[in-house]
Amino acid sequence: MPFAEEVIGKLKRFEACASDGQGADIGRHWFDLLTQLGLLNRVQHSPAMWQITAQGEDALEVARLNGVKP
Repeated sequence: MPFAEEVIGKLKRFEACASDGQGADIGRHWFDLLTQLGLLNRVQHSPAMWQITAQGEDALEVARLNGVKP
């Protein structure tokens, strides 16, 4: 499903950016959407910071196990 693949792709991109300390370039809309889906959690408002939730980690693991590409 294209939308689900796009969601996983954005979540993977966030994870890659977060792991190397870079700002994520997924766009504010995607931060909001991933947060609403329960895959990210906003942990700080100023400056804005997010982290991957347990559900987000689970989604990434399932994607990896199923060989889903971003």
